[in-house]
Amino acid sequence: MPQSAPPRVAEPLSAAPSGTPLPREVGGGFVAVLAFCGIAVSVMQTLVVPLVTELPQLLHTTSSNASWVVTATLLAGAVSTPVMGRLGTCSASAGC
Repeated sequence: MPQSAPPRVAEPLSAAPSGTPLPREVGGGFVAVLAFCGIAVSVMQTLVVPLVTELPQLLHTTSSNASWVVTATLLAGAVSTPVMGRLGTCSASAGC
């Protein structure tokens, strides 16, 4: 039975050869902007819920059809979250 190769061990960042760029750290401002955007999106999605009783009059439709407005906003958020996460991890050199 052939012997398997020993597992490769990652070298620490301090052992990187000179001239090799180290990973760039994300600043606190960038994290604050992302947090603000997340809060803004969640507030926008919940603003539709109090309007459910008024939507049939505003949209000139039945209440069962107007309830799809809430479903559509939640569905759009559920679909766009992983898509935006994937796009956020893409880089020009690594590809998507």
